[in-house]
Amino acid sequence: MTPAATSGTTVVLVVIILAMLASATSAFEVGAIAVTRTSVLRRSIGPVPTSSSLFDVPPPTWPSSLSSLMPFMPSWHDCHESSSPPSYLHISPRILTGSASAALTYLSLVVSYDRPRGGVVPNAGLGLYATSTMTCGTLLGTYPGVLRPARSFHDGKCRTYPNAVSYSWMFADGAYVIDPTDEYGELRDVCRGGNPNVPLSLLIFSTVLRSWGVSTALCRINEPPMGAGGCSVTAREDLGTREVYLELTRDVSPGQELYLDYGLNYDRSGYGRPVP
Repeated sequence: MTPAATSGTTVVLVVIILAMLASATSAFEVGAIAVTRTSVLRRSIGPVPTSSSLFDVPPPTWPSSLSSLMPFMPSWHDCHESSSPPSYLHISPRILTGSASAALTYLSLVVSYDRPRGGVVPNAGLGLYATSTMTCGTLLGTYPGVLRPARSFHDGKCRTYPNAVSYSWMFADGAYVIDPTDEYGELRDVCRGGNPNVPLSLLIFSTVLRSWGVSTALCRINEPPMGAGGCSVTAREDLGTREVYLELTRDVSPGQELYLDYGLNYDRSGYGRPVP
């Protein structure tokens, strides 16, 4: 065989070998892509498939200079499911017990401070007029309503609903008032209790503790007009318990209207104005 023929045969063999290698490489790459896709499909989320996914190992970290330029991509740990739920999903009994204790404490405070106080003594005569003969010294009851700090009451509720002032009782020291009105400053037949400034307080007393309501009849006792002969009821404050006791100062007969002096702290600027 001549040198030229030998050279030509060698070239042909080299070409055949290169073609076989190229074909094998293409087949490997196609298989790798298929394996990579299969691996990614088994995950809920995953990064762009790379050759490292074939081995299911964490990819090498990017240099800090490159990571600062790249958009956020989920990490390798984000793409792999855990065999057990995270620890933050487990709530310890201590947390549950503490939450229940806090809820009971909050409820007890609401019941203690936002409850309706006062009421009418049974069989002592109801409303503005006596329904039976009663003697001097008869205790009619205590002024009904919710005890509130005077400053927050006047700066808050009274600015929005001025009518609430007309029925509130201001204590002599000016520190507290008894407010018998509802959340809109209106006097209803029954004071349910609750404080609009305390979350859930009004809801609790209007639903769960609805039966705790007290009659507001004693709030409707008027001051005596000219020629009525004076008052038949007096008020006695107890600054320790923050209660106002109402009792008769003389005998009264059935059908007789009861009158009370509202005291020096009462605002009488609205007297004489027409009722809207």
